[in-house]
Amino acid sequence: MILLILNPDLYPKFYSNSELNNDGYTTIFLGLSSLLLFSLPLYASLQKRETLQHLYRFGRFGIYLNILHVTSIGAKGWFIPTNWPYFMPPITLIFVAQAALIILINKFVLKKNK
Repeated sequence: MILLILNPDLYPKFYSNSELNNDGYTTIFLGLSSLLLFSLPLYASLQKRETLQHLYRFGRFGIYLNILHVTSIGAKGWFIPTNWPYFMPPITLIFVAQAALIILINKFVLKKNK
């Protein structure tokens, strides 16, 4: 999605001298990689063949890459609350915090109860 609207006017932090910088390339790479990893379980579910069941595992890695993708977009603005609009935490921080919380609950609470 961002590739359609990615330009220096809307996302200046991803550009240096009107060219993508390392932050821009990292964000795009992580986003496209997570999309690819999310596509593998989708493909397996549409084919409904037992030989493709191993593709479901890639969805979890897609989630981790998506968290890194969102972190690369917003992490620089997380640590200075005075720069937050109306002192509200950035949506990227909220997303990463809730995703990390769900992963930790799954790993330490739900797995322990099984």
